[in-house]
Amino acid sequence: MSWRAGGLRLLCTILLVLAWSCGDGERRPRNVVLITIDTLRADYVGCYGYARAHTPHLDALAAEGVRFAHAFSTINTTLASHAAMLSGLHPQAAGVPRNSFPVPPDVPLVAEQLRAAGYTTAAFVSASALHSGMGLDRGFDLYDERFTFEGDQEQRRAETTTRAVLAWLERQPPEPFFLWVHYFDPHYPYSPPAPFDTLHGGGYRGRADGSMDYLHRIQGKKDLPRIVPGPADLQRLIDLYDGEIAYLDAWLGPLLADLGRPERRASTLLILAADHGESMTEHDYFFDHGLDVYQPAMGVPFLVRCPPSLKVAPRVVDEPVQTHSIAPTIIAYAGLPVFEECQGRNLLPLLCGEPVERRLAFGEASKPAEIEESAPDEYRNLYKAQMVIDYPWKLVLTPYQDRVELFNLEADPDELRSLTLEEPARVGRMSRAVLKWREGPVRRAERIDPENERRLRSLGYIN
Repeated sequence: MSWRAGGLRLLCTILLVLAWSCGDGERRPRNVVLITIDTLRADYVGCYGYARAHTPHLDALAAEGVRFAHAFSTINTTLASHAAMLSGLHPQAAGVPRNSFPVPPDVPLVAEQLRAAGYTTAAFVSASALHSGMGLDRGFDLYDERFTFEGDQEQRRAETTTRAVLAWLERQPPEPFFLWVHYFDPHYPYSPPAPFDTLHGGGYRGRADGSMDYLHRIQGKKDLPRIVPGPADLQRLIDLYDGEIAYLDAWLGPLLADLGRPERRASTLLILAADHGESMTEHDYFFDHGLDVYQPAMGVPFLVRCPPSLKVAPRVVDEPVQTHSIAPTIIAYAGLPVFEECQGRNLLPLLCGEPVERRLAFGEASKPAEIEESAPDEYRNLYKAQMVIDYPWKLVLTPYQDRVELFNLEADPDELRSLTLEEPARVGRMSRAVLKWREGPVRRAERIDPENERRLRSLGYIN
């Protein structure tokens, strides 16, 4: 290690120690707030370059903090992705291949470790895929999961979630606290309330209303008569997705304002990320997620705002990162040891500007569910789409379709031209990396919750 890198490491350590203390020498609590947003792809957010975005609060957070330009999910389904974020484990090691598989009780979760260290812990989740029976409630003093049936889904709208969180914060929870807030918007159905439903395409008069019934009909699900949408219909659905994001951003604003008050910001690490994205029409996959591992599903926003005491300058970080690094980063910030089996990495050195070793990024799909039945005794996603990223190179393997694709994300961000034949050596190296990754720790999945499975299938979560 060079003297410069060593000096940066020492400086970062000193700043972390100083974050514990205020001017009078008393220890300052290290609060942590994690905000996760369901189904938000990075390239539909203003700070990631989307010209049509109505995301002023997300963009302001990015401007005053650190924005990871290349952030990737580990898996493209709600429960499994959140299990990875809160455990620091890939889905295979956590034993959660998709929705309705409860998190095994021996999986270490960040809330458990923080509560054992004296933290007050609270979670506000907004979709039934994360209900307490799925195991992510472990370690939380409060697990608020009050859903209603809105827009053909069991969910809680952003307004209701924000109001509940602000009420909790107003009661002045004991410090230090760990707060996890999950927003379900902009997950389908695409039904933003007025005026967000007419931000774009207000003159549309067709059938594309963003409902689950309409989406199922264009996707060919549930044996419904199929609808073939025209260009105007497809654009209307994209407009509604934009409206969902704008509505979410509007109600994210009051929470960020509260967390931005000087007394809160002085002692709080704020992390915001999406669990996965959404395919609009890319690769002939219409308004859904889970089936493939292309960028619309796997590329997510990832923003961090550190307390001023860390002296982390606002900037954009080009080093690729993954969302399962959230858990070890939180644990390290709290001054606690990161558990041994953790597969994510502590991002605090990267936030502090220290050079870090480049890591490969791995991810997997969660659909189609039927592929699991061919080998029920194995890890259930072995034959579904998988990816490895050695940025800018991305290899996509889809075993059940015998398909291998290699993309250069800088030259071809839309993943339109596979370079498999032009780069055989690279394909070989990256394929071997995927196989080695798959040989890593595997935790057998818990028994499927049959009632939750039935409910999620009926709502279109699983197919």
